[in-house]
Amino acid sequence: MNSLTEQLHDLLNGGKRLGPEVTITITILLLVVASIIYRKKEQHRYFAPISIAGLLFAGLAIFIDWKSPSSSISESYFGNMLVYDQAGAYMQALVILGTLITVFLTLYYRAEAFHKTAEYHILLMGMVLGSLFAVRTAHWAMAVLALELISVCAYALTGFSNKRNGSEAAIKYLLFGATTTGLSLFGISLLYGISGSLDFSDMISSETLKAIEPPVFYVATFLAVAGILFKLASFPFHPWAGDVYEGAPTPLVSFFSTVPKIAGIAILLRFIETLSGVEFQNPEIIQGSKILLGAIAAVTITGGNLLALSQRDVKRMMAFSSVSQGGLFIATALCVTPSGFQALMFYLAVYLFMNTAAFMIIQIRENDGHGTSFRAFNGEGLKKPTYGIATVLVMASLIGLPLTAGFTGKIRIFTAMWEAFATQQSTILLVIFITAVLNTVIALSFYLRLPYVMYFRSSDLTTKKLGKGEYALLVTLSAPVLFLFFDPEIVTSFIESIPAFFK
Repeated sequence: MNSLTEQLHDLLNGGKRLGPEVTITITILLLVVASIIYRKKEQHRYFAPISIAGLLFAGLAIFIDWKSPSSSISESYFGNMLVYDQAGAYMQALVILGTLITVFLTLYYRAEAFHKTAEYHILLMGMVLGSLFAVRTAHWAMAVLALELISVCAYALTGFSNKRNGSEAAIKYLLFGATTTGLSLFGISLLYGISGSLDFSDMISSETLKAIEPPVFYVATFLAVAGILFKLASFPFHPWAGDVYEGAPTPLVSFFSTVPKIAGIAILLRFIETLSGVEFQNPEIIQGSKILLGAIAAVTITGGNLLALSQRDVKRMMAFSSVSQGGLFIATALCVTPSGFQALMFYLAVYLFMNTAAFMIIQIRENDGHGTSFRAFNGEGLKKPTYGIATVLVMASLIGLPLTAGFTGKIRIFTAMWEAFATQQSTILLVIFITAVLNTVIALSFYLRLPYVMYFRSSDLTTKKLGKGEYALLVTLSAPVLFLFFDPEIVTSFIESIPAFFK
């Protein structure tokens, strides 16, 4: 009886914390209803407003939870499958913000009319729902469900493009995703067999896990995180990125490059925090795990940048840039320090604005009907001054040059990496630090190529004047890239109030 009462109490208390998830679920239902009750010629007018309203209410629910007296206390619900803490709430806010930006990008996307369908908005909200659950889970079963909800919706959305390469990209995405899901499930089953639990918190006290032999643990860990590495487009699960980013509609590519990565790194952060709390009988396991994930991060950062160097299409270049950025997220998580956690949280916010602004820049030229090759951007900086300035600012920030938020973000990351190395004396942390710094130099070569062709190459291709809505959205996305350099406290004040991981 007591057990049943406790379970009911857990369900009731947990339900109070599900405001954002419930709101998005209601939004999905409203979209379905709108697609049924309105005539086809009229229904498309309602989809975007419903999505925007749902996202705003979800954001309000996150804010109310954040301001509640118990928000600073980490609590588990639903049999420890979901965790409520301020770190999760912060990342949920980024998910909502990233999706809002995507919906507005969609409204100004003229290359295709896919966004006028209910299915598009329903699948997009499905990805949001999966991401909201992902950033709050510390349980492998819920992690798999959340990642699969994100993935299945993403496969379908990739094929929404009318272009042939969109369908091909969707098939490749599906095949890679199915493979990584299988690997991940096998790895999780190994961890379950070793520790006797899928709950991250129970793994800390598992005696069999503490006594595990290093080779078995490394194999199980690598396979278990395969699904997360796939979401981050990290080595060796990155080959899908170029085709998917090139073939999918640009607003969706902006979404794929940000929100699922936030979901993936959230799960990885919680898993790394769990491993750092396990007292293994063989102390080499922690260091070996760092070497495994550190090697993946270093190869991902370098490989992504080298692949970006050879691209002739701007969307493909941004695809492999996104691969490299995912490696940087993993590298920062491996610091296992409060400063590393705070640096990562700040950089996620900066990255959200940098990447969405970059895809807004690509989308504007795509709307002119000239594609997304570098040649299509020749001379555009002189023809549209605001457009050119925004491009220079965003690309400089992606590199990490001074006077941009990207510079502040990377300085915080590099500082955290160096401090972690100085404290832990781990060689892999030094290798990652050197790799990340050197790759900033490599990034100069491909990020500055776009501003170069916009100002120093001429073209006879036609160009269209920016509409008021496009202009406002471009400025809105680009402005934080500058302002967060001069006043990073706008974001850091929230981050510093979050009880950090890795105390």
